[in-house]
Amino acid sequence: MLPAPSILFSDDSEGFTAWASRALVGSGLAAILLTGLVSPHDAIAQTEAEHEVSAQVEEYREVIVDSPPRFSTSSNETVQTTATYALVTNAPRAEAIEAEVQGDPPEGVAVRVYFEPPPGAEAMDSDPIEVLSRDGEAEARTLVQGVGQTAADDLEVTYETEVGIEAEPGDVQIDLVFRLAD
Repeated sequence: MLPAPSILFSDDSEGFTAWASRALVGSGLAAILLTGLVSPHDAIAQTEAEHEVSAQVEEYREVIVDSPPRFSTSSNETVQTTATYALVTNAPRAEAIEAEVQGDPPEGVAVRVYFEPPPGAEAMDSDPIEVLSRDGEAEARTLVQGVGQTAADDLEVTYETEVGIEAEPGDVQIDLVFRLAD
């Protein structure tokens, strides 16, 4: 290892030359140093190298929602359940979280959803927003707006399900899709 620059520039040039010849025996650098073609300072500068690292950063956007607990209910009853969700986005623009029912929803069941907003964003309403009405009408709805670059987890999702008298008895499955949208 070369000594610190304060030693390299000392007045004892003979001492330095002796040190350099012992430290660098057999190397071409010792010969250049000793013949005076390169100053000790230039030799140190040449032992450093610059390297540029570049990368392509891809946009990443993901909403991960835990399934709500399964429940059983009778007609004319409203049930509220909760779950959690996580959100990661590096998009350089504000986004919204949307909810949409997929497939053919059953009649007689209404579904409302509330997403706790991540830091810096705001919920569209303080109550759950209806994404499926009891008459079977489904509409994509914005639940949260102003979502910026964030990584958040353990955020709460509230599902409110209302079953009307017109709902057929039996198993009912409603497929909800949550997504980040511009």
